[in-house]
Amino acid sequence: MANQSAQTRQYRPILGVMQPPDDILADDSLPHRTYWCSSGLVRLVISLGRLTQYHSLVIPGTHASYVESIGEMLLDGVPSEHISAALSVSHRVVCEATGNQVLGQILFEHGNSGDRSISRYGTHIAHMHSLCIANHNDFSHAIRQSLVEDKSWVRVSGWRELSDLARDEIEYCFIQLSPKEAWCREVTSHDNLPKQYLRRLVYYCLQETGHALLPSNWLWRSAGDMQDAVSEATTLRRLSSDDSIVHATRR
Repeated sequence: MANQSAQTRQYRPILGVMQPPDDILADDSLPHRTYWCSSGLVRLVISLGRLTQYHSLVIPGTHASYVESIGEMLLDGVPSEHISAALSVSHRVVCEATGNQVLGQILFEHGNSGDRSISRYGTHIAHMHSLCIANHNDFSHAIRQSLVEDKSWVRVSGWRELSDLARDEIEYCFIQLSPKEAWCREVTSHDNLPKQYLRRLVYYCLQETGHALLPSNWLWRSAGDMQDAVSEATTLRRLSSDDSIVHATRR
């Protein structure tokens, strides 16, 4: 897999059925929800079905439309500095947009690098979620309890480690609560995880700790918040207009 280009990689089987992915890069609203791009390799967009205000996605450029996880982006040669830059820009501009609050950044991704199990329910293009929330220790505590109780989750060093899973063609769920605390679990067809498992887990912990953006919910397709997403992207685009790869700090 490592020597396949993003342009030539074929769609992967979803429980034995070949079908094209739900291509976020083909969404007509994408230009309006985009607020930053790094050399066409990585872009930041406001998510539909926002779980928090300025809920962002880190996604590949259009030339990498068949890359299905951040791990694969790294494996296919996207420099980690570009992803790091995107995460730093997103955190900075959201802090500015919310009145220079001190916000914690939460990252999560359900990434696929092998045959699919539950990925058929969601978008099959690489997209790491970035949530910036105030006083996020209570959220971190709530979700940490869920991960520890699950016993399938293990501590990892951070998102850069995801390329190792992609190299081994492992489907995974990943959550980073801080630059010093990240968790990951492998996903197989035997797990029988529910629809939108990871998004649902994050949403309920946000709701439990008073961070969820109501009336948003974990069902992003029915959220109906396109206008708000475009408005938020407009705000962040203005704040990120002077950013470039060299200005971002390592995260």
